[in-house]
Amino acid sequence: HIFPGLILTFDRTSKDVMKQKPHDEEEILAKNTVILMCIFGALLATSMIVVYFTTITGVYPVFPENLYFGDLSDAYMTFPEYIADLDVTVLPHEAKALTMLMVTLFFCESFLVLQIRRPNKSLIKSIREDSTKFMYLLIGFLFAVFLALMYIPGVQVTIAGWGINFRFMFLTAFDWLVCFLISLICIVSFEIVKFFARRSGIFF
Repeated sequence: HIFPGLILTFDRTSKDVMKQKPHDEEEILAKNTVILMCIFGALLATSMIVVYFTTITGVYPVFPENLYFGDLSDAYMTFPEYIADLDVTVLPHEAKALTMLMVTLFFCESFLVLQIRRPNKSLIKSIREDSTKFMYLLIGFLFAVFLALMYIPGVQVTIAGWGINFRFMFLTAFDWLVCFLISLICIVSFEIVKFFARRSGIFF
């Protein structure tokens, strides 16, 4: 959750800032901006609920490719897994639900950075006119760390041995596609909200 704040903190000013409607100097966050973020929170929660319950209930199943890696099985997190310190057993569908939840959250928050940094512009226009290398480098770095934990043999197992257990399951390409499609509930709906706000003369 830290990188949206980092990018917005160190973001540059929009090129057309002088064309925007003046804000109340006494407001830290404009009322419309607070409402917009609450809407995003509701849409994000919807995506999270859909992906979690679809997976935890088994509607979207755990595949053999999520669990078995041949000679490399010892280098990946396998489930069910017993966590001695917590006295709990992590079942396959629980691990997959957690992992897909995190992937969907990553997609939603990555796009949020692109959507909220220029709330009065469409996503496409914001990317075309106001992109920065720092923004893409930070998103790319965190994405690379996530992939390393999930896919590089031995990484997650080694870290778990140090007492930090992420319990991320190995996801297939189809799993990633499902996460992305579910994240579109939030991403596309948020763009629709911004579109109707612009049409109604509401600015942030």
